[in-house]
Amino acid sequence: MQHSREAFNRTGFAIINAVLSEASIRTLISQVGTIYSGKAGTRNLLLKDWCSQLAIQLKHHPALQNLLPDHAVAVQCTYFDKSIDRNWLVPLHRDRFIPVKQKLNRAGWSSWSIKEGAIFVRPPKVVLESLIAVRLHLDDSFANNGPLEVVSGSHLDENLAAIDRKPCPVAKGGVLVLKPLVLHASSKLKEGRRRVLHFLYASPYLPDGLEWAIAV
Repeated sequence: MQHSREAFNRTGFAIINAVLSEASIRTLISQVGTIYSGKAGTRNLLLKDWCSQLAIQLKHHPALQNLLPDHAVAVQCTYFDKSIDRNWLVPLHRDRFIPVKQKLNRAGWSSWSIKEGAIFVRPPKVVLESLIAVRLHLDDSFANNGPLEVVSGSHLDENLAAIDRKPCPVAKGGVLVLKPLVLHASSKLKEGRRRVLHFLYASPYLPDGLEWAIAV
């Protein structure tokens, strides 16, 4: 089923279930667990061949193509593994940082930092507005395992009161598609486990001479 781009642009998020099969998810769990067992997450998964191939597969999925930027490339994949042993609360926030190839002093680009060996920067708002996140769930996400909560439409209004936080349960193998400027949060997990591959898609080109650290 293809979601309306108009509705997605208005709310800033969409839930699409049954994107990958149970067998595909089992394979992914094995691949991630072999490398990152015991860690709460990492930002560098896109460097792995299997992950870059998955990023390409997702961007060509019929249910996702309509929601991604034109000529989209994957520029980052972050892995989150939340469990009773590795548990945390995430307050309401917007995602405002991107990985780039090198630091250049340009107006509107700020808050430079190094994370896991990669260069991150806060770009101009026009860049952030063009990004789309695709959160692939390796476990069922439900009320008691800290699902993402979003404030619908908050990417369109910086002053929107964060009163109506909508939980976003997603079945294993499904995705939550999200505009990074939507206010979002998650509570601590109470049971089960929540593993997510968080892909960031963008236009292949950045303004002002900046380049993506990696683009797939």
